[in-house]
Order: sequence, then C-alpha cells, then structure tokens
Amino acid sequence: METSLIGKALNFGFNECGFESRVSNMTTNHAIINVTNILKITLKKKKLYFDIIFSKKIFYYIKLLKQLKLINSFFFITKDKWVFVRAYVLFKSNKFNLNLFKVFSTPSKKFYVSLLGLKLLSKRTGISNYLISTSYGIKTHQNAILSHRAGMLVSLNSY
Repeated sequence: METSLIGKALNFGFNECGFESRVSNMTTNHAIINVTNILKITLKKKKLYFDIIFSKKIFYYIKLLKQLKLINSFFFITKDKWVFVRAYVLFKSNKFNLNLFKVFSTPSKKFYVSLLGLKLLSKRTGISNYLISTSYGIKTHQNAILSHRAGMLVSLNSY
C-alpha cells in the first residue's frame, strides 16, 4: 500500500518525514507570477502604479524589486478591511525590458539550481539578475551565492 508524503507527514508528524519549518519559507510561484504579470501590464498601459493584496511573500518580492530599482516606491493602503500594497513603477529606467523579464518556474514545472550552477550562471550571464527562491526566502543569485544557498530558479530580469 502506497502512501503519499503528505499522508506520512500527517500520520507521523513533520519531523519524521524530513519536513522542516524552513520549507514554508520557499516562495510559491503564484505570488511571483501575479506580481510579474501585473508589473508587465502596468508598464504596457503606462500607468504610474499598481495595487496588489498584501501577503508576506508578495511584500518580500516587491522589496526585492525595489532593491533592483524596478519599482520606485511602495506603501500600504487599506480598502474595506483589505490591505493592499501600492507600488509605483519606475519609468525613467531604460534598463527594464519587458521581453527579457521571464518567469522560469511555473506551478507545474519547477527548475532547481545547485550552488555550482549558480556560480556558472553568474559567470556566463554578466549583468543579468536571476531570482532564486531559497529556504531562507527569495534572493538574487549574487546574494544566494554569498550566503551559500541554492534553490528554485524563479525569474530573470536582464538589463
């Protein structure tokens, strides 16, 4: 009789099956895909800002986009008991090209990269930024190499 890993985790506890609390820190692709698509639509329509429902994973992703200078600023607004993040897009940056902003991992296909693979990518791609979802949150590939973490390859923004 076969049992899935989830069934084993429910029957025997998370620690016995190797599940740890850090696994929940891996950013799901749904949040990243949603923010990326909204960002692309906002830039195509030449709007100044976009609103998205607040969650921790979306917040960390938007903070990372601000560090990469793809978003000018963001703040929180409340509407009818909902909290939204309003992010203002940076139009003056000629670095951002919509065709080169790609999401690699989808909910059905996940691409994992080892630390050696990250080092090779950083040597081959030059100034491009890969976003990696590690067990310690989402990071750029340079930060993942410095902290010796590998993970799921999420997206690429090339300048």
